[in-house]
Amino acid sequence: MSVTMRVIARSQRKRVVVFSHGLGYEHASMLPLMRKVSDLSHNGATLLAAELPSHGSNTSDVTLIEQPHTHPYADWGELTDALIASTRAVCAEQGVESVDGVGHSMSGALLLMASLRAPELFRSLVVLEPITLPPPYTTDLRKLAQSPAHTALKRRDGFESIAEAMNWYRARDAYANWTDECLRLHCETALHRGKSGLLEMRASPTVQAALYLGGSNTQIFDSVIDNDIRFPPVTLLSGQHTFYTQRFGGNPSLFEVISTSLKGKTIPCLIDAAIVPNSSHSLPFEQIDTVADFIITHLRETAQPEPKL
Repeated sequence: MSVTMRVIARSQRKRVVVFSHGLGYEHASMLPLMRKVSDLSHNGATLLAAELPSHGSNTSDVTLIEQPHTHPYADWGELTDALIASTRAVCAEQGVESVDGVGHSMSGALLLMASLRAPELFRSLVVLEPITLPPPYTTDLRKLAQSPAHTALKRRDGFESIAEAMNWYRARDAYANWTDECLRLHCETALHRGKSGLLEMRASPTVQAALYLGGSNTQIFDSVIDNDIRFPPVTLLSGQHTFYTQRFGGNPSLFEVISTSLKGKTIPCLIDAAIVPNSSHSLPFEQIDTVADFIITHLRETAQPEPKL
């Protein structure tokens, strides 16, 4: 199992930013955001796109761990190690000691985990709706009511054409506000012609459900709220209409808990925390300009002086 990396924009400056996609997506759907960041930064950094296993053009597969009487799950620790290995290789190839990471959804959590396991590799992080679920932790699908894993297993996995797929996705709330370009890139790269002759998801419903189950057991939430655990400088972004910002009764939202915890650590690591207006969990595909502005601001605030020649 491996994470593939591809260079999207090159720069003469010794700063490297790795963008990593969420569960069920792929690197191509992040391209419009990456191009915007490259333009706004005036080519101030080399940008690379990560492709997770079982997604897009990555031909390696996520390892499914079987468990009796319930659905298999994927170990996010193994995914984290694969991301670290690819990041280490990128550092060697680019001649840098560390990278900045931009991660959406699952990759937001993977980058947080990776920065704890290999802190020397990560200069700073921008995490977009990171999956940092609170306890109880379990990989037993039977114990999770209304879990995303249940939803994943019911997803449609067969289309006659890209046009049919785009129309179907566009009619779903989760994709309704995606830009046309992001949705087209998603459909063109997330789907492949299967043995049935139909366009099927590279990250199948079975794989997505296994990843969701693994995500419910990462315990990264405990690390975020533990005052003694240090992260690199972090910018946290959340969608406006998402479970991250929902408050249940008098309890704070997940966004409030995470942002307050990162800010309140003994060595504060929070650069910024913001809710992006008119967006959902899919904010990097809906509000590209706004998200790009936050990333650029983050990169400026975490910049190090250029060495004098």
